[in-house]
Amino acid sequence: MARTLQLTPLHDRHLALGARMVPFAGWELPVQYEGVIPEHRAVRADCGVFDVSHMGEIEVEGPRAAELLQATLSNDLDKIGPGQAQYTLLTNETGGIIDDLIAYKLRSVRAARGSGAADHRAPRPAGGEAVHVRRRGGGWDRLHGRSHWLHR
Repeated sequence: MARTLQLTPLHDRHLALGARMVPFAGWELPVQYEGVIPEHRAVRADCGVFDVSHMGEIEVEGPRAAELLQATLSNDLDKIGPGQAQYTLLTNETGGIIDDLIAYKLRSVRAARGSGAADHRAPRPAGGEAVHVRRRGGGWDRLHGRSHWLHR
């Protein structure tokens, strides 16, 4: 049975602007409008906009949230303060890349990550003190934090 692709709130606008749509991670998303070169030039001359409504969002909170994120993200979260963001990579136990994301430090003991369409899995740490994880649109899961992610 064919799976129906999810549509972003901007789907009709993408079509009206002539986007070539492709399936990606369960979504129908624009991959190109006029072509790579004209789009590159337009962004260099003016600006570009990227529809992020298909991307996931996960919040991590608790006494060891910062430690958990420091151990699983490629960049140093201590270099950003509350209200700041940092582009980084989510890594697995061996340092391989799972996804790229933007980490936001919302408060000193709370951090969030915005995940790509392909990675809507919540982090699943094991052992140690409690860490709380909430997916956008969902409730809190009580987890026990250590230094690596385990996926469902």
